[in-house]
Amino acid sequence: KYAIALPDIKREAFTSDGMVVYNAKAASYTDFSYKYSGSMDVMKTIVNREYLWNAVRVKGGAYGAGMGITRNGNVFMYSYRDPNISYTYNCYNGVGGFLKSFNCDKKLLDRYIIGTVSILDRPKSMAVRAKEALTRYILGIDRDTLLRERAEILDTDIEKVKQYTKLFDELAKIDYICTVGSRSLIAKTDTDFERVVPLIK
Repeated sequence: KYAIALPDIKREAFTSDGMVVYNAKAASYTDFSYKYSGSMDVMKTIVNREYLWNAVRVKGGAYGAGMGITRNGNVFMYSYRDPNISYTYNCYNGVGGFLKSFNCDKKLLDRYIIGTVSILDRPKSMAVRAKEALTRYILGIDRDTLLRERAEILDTDIEKVKQYTKLFDELAKIDYICTVGSRSLIAKTDTDFERVVPLIK
C-alpha cells in the first residue's frame, strides 16, 4: 500500500530506507499574471545551466537538478539523488536573486538561445512526433503558436530574461514542496513539513 499525496497539504515528505532524497517545489505562474512565452524557455536554459547545476549539483552534491515550465502555467524545480533538503530548497528560493544579478554579453546569450532552439529541433522518433502531435491537438496548439514561440525565443534579450526576477521572488514565498527518500535525512532536517509519512505502508 502506497502513501497518497493530499491536496490540502503544502509541505509533505514521504520516507523510505534510501540514503538520498528527491526534492520538488512547484507553483502556478499564472497566479502572478504571467503568460507563457518563448523567452521563458531561454530563461529556463540559463537557470538550469548557470544556477541550479552549480548550486545543487556541484556544490550540494545532488546527482542532478533542474527547472521546468509548461504552457498551462506550471513552474517546478527538482533534485534527485540529493544528500540535502533545506539547502536545496534554499537554492530554489534563490533563483530570483540569481536572475537579478545575472548578466552576459550577446555572444553568450546567443549560445543560450541556440541551446534552447536545439532542444526543439533535435531529431525525434515517429513515436515521439506522434505523441507531440496528439498533445498539441488536445491543447489546441497550432502551427502559428509554435512559430510565435520560436520567434520569442530568438528575440530574447537580457532584459526579457531578467523580467522573471519578480516571479521567482514571489515563488520563494510559496511552500508547495515535497521530499521523497531517506528517513534519517528527513528526520534531521529543519524544513517544516506538515505531514511526514512512509512511502510504502
